[in-house]
Amino acid sequence: MIPSREDRRQFMETITPVSGQGPVSALPGAPTDKRAVKLHNVSVRPASTADLVLKNISTVWKRGDLVVISVSVGAGKTSLAKALLGELSQDSGLIQTAYKTVAYCAQVAWLVNGTAKEVICGPGHGRRTFDAAWDKRVVHACDLEEDFARMPDGDQTVIGSRSITLSGGQKQRIALARAIFAGQDLIILDDTLSALDASTQRHITNNLFGPNGLFKELGTTVLRAIDLEARALVDSSFLETLGGVATIRAFGWPQAFSRDNAQKLDLSLRPDYMLTCVQRWLDLVLDLIVPGLAICIIGLGVVLKGTTTGGQIGLALNVVLQANRYILRLVSAWTRLETSLGAISRVREFEQSVLPEEEPGQYSQPPTGWPAHGAVDFANVSASYNDSMLVLDGVSLTIAPGTKVGVVGRTGSGKSSLLLTLLRLVELQGPGKVYVDGLDICDLSRNAMRARFITVPQDPMLVKIDTVRQNLDIAATDLSEEEMVRALQRVGLWQVLLTRRDRETCSESSSVMLDDGTRKQSPLAHSVEADGVEQLPCNESVSVPAAAILGFTMDSVPLSQGQEQLFSLARALLMRRTRGRVVLLDEATSSVDAETDGLLQRILREEFGEYTVITVAHRLDTIMDSDVVLAMHGGKLVEAGPPSELVEKEGGILKALLSGKKLKM
Repeated sequence: MIPSREDRRQFMETITPVSGQGPVSALPGAPTDKRAVKLHNVSVRPASTADLVLKNISTVWKRGDLVVISVSVGAGKTSLAKALLGELSQDSGLIQTAYKTVAYCAQVAWLVNGTAKEVICGPGHGRRTFDAAWDKRVVHACDLEEDFARMPDGDQTVIGSRSITLSGGQKQRIALARAIFAGQDLIILDDTLSALDASTQRHITNNLFGPNGLFKELGTTVLRAIDLEARALVDSSFLETLGGVATIRAFGWPQAFSRDNAQKLDLSLRPDYMLTCVQRWLDLVLDLIVPGLAICIIGLGVVLKGTTTGGQIGLALNVVLQANRYILRLVSAWTRLETSLGAISRVREFEQSVLPEEEPGQYSQPPTGWPAHGAVDFANVSASYNDSMLVLDGVSLTIAPGTKVGVVGRTGSGKSSLLLTLLRLVELQGPGKVYVDGLDICDLSRNAMRARFITVPQDPMLVKIDTVRQNLDIAATDLSEEEMVRALQRVGLWQVLLTRRDRETCSESSSVMLDDGTRKQSPLAHSVEADGVEQLPCNESVSVPAAAILGFTMDSVPLSQGQEQLFSLARALLMRRTRGRVVLLDEATSSVDAETDGLLQRILREEFGEYTVITVAHRLDTIMDSDVVLAMHGGKLVEAGPPSELVEKEGGILKALLSGKKLKM
């Protein structure tokens, strides 16, 4: 079932359809009104205890409009999108929309487990019956043709649970294709193009938003905000549905997903139902056997009345009745044993078929302080997620200690796979080797090796039920409050946490509850003015201890996708104390605005000046000051050199990406 939520949107009255593209709606009393969305004095907060991120917003968008929202990180773009979807209730004001269902692309792409074609078409193909010509146009508009051509089964390739075989850009483009294929009258795109290179962005922009784009053809209103065994099947389906609730509601798919989950639940309950039926049948059979034996004994007593006494017959009947009880227990215990043996068999099969990453003692531990220099060497490296498709093909390169390396290429070219290979999250194929400070990483324990790199992934990993302190100090290295506050201030998040704290904090004393349940006076305290409406319930300055801020759970101080990336960078700054001199950044600033990105690039240069930094980027301006740029295409290293040389290379990938031209290799 889809979890319920309060939806305070109002829907405009439906009038006549236009050109067969669906109902055009108007406000009550205005039959010729072409408005699609109306906001009147709307104020929204991302959580009940959070401050307002949108205040007194009033605007009107007409049918067929292209609305672009471009503001700084954390300014409320995603909150506005979710309010339009009915996922966030407004504190005040009125939201009116002409459409109950819309097409929605979340900032973190949510894809179900299935083939690429099934994901794009959606359950029951949404509002459309399947149209091969339309599907082909959508795939072309989203620049997925080359990606499908490289997949082993084309668009019939199963993308797997959590889409782990796809790059971030491929996930976003498949989610975008799903939104277009649905043919809804209102489409909301939340930072959909952030993980794409410049040429792919230009291709999609021209084919969707251009004068002859698909959105113009559909007459769609587009809101684009710039800057996710039978019982096991039920569990995975439930978690998958829970992760995409907003998308499911937006497309109007709750009934389809509820029906699908109900069918999977029925399938999962069949074994239990059959077992219950067999047990009831067994009880009935045993209960029928006893009367049969009793009849036989009485019959024998009648036939052999001269050789048996009444006492003997009574004793025999009593034994039969007692035996029935023990036979029933024996058979029930036997059936439970059979069931348990089946479970043991499945556990053993899992143990034998799913091998651990490494056996205890199989690999050596890296030496203390490794990697102390940060030299990285790829020697003819090929790698793949499975045996059918190489994501890296014969890559050879040498990175000197302290070098700043930028990795570019179209989405799906193997950029992120280069970092995953270095972390041994993708298996090497063939004789290729990867050396870090002269050590072959295949000889080292995976977990120990990964714990020596400073890694900032494209999708930040935050445990929402844990505190800010626990998410910053994930290795439990006993970082001080001063260090944590300094790192958060460095990336500009400390003030955000101060202003988004729980309202009850202002009435708390400076004696705060720590993670271990003890109370302690914090060595740091920060004075915050509460002169803004909706910020604090008290009317004068209060002292907010740092321990109180760091003790908040992450879900009590909701952060946007861009702010979560900033949080990951703050965590990376704190890792320098215990980790080596190799930093891996995979689109670490893709969801922040250009000004914030520039600030963070300066911080990275200052804080990691002596470190080897390998950065995967689609924003090319972030890597133009790198010492070396690597250009990837189709899993191969095509270009390598200083960016000043590569931008002058005729027919080069970096030059083509900077100019936004389509890559032809």
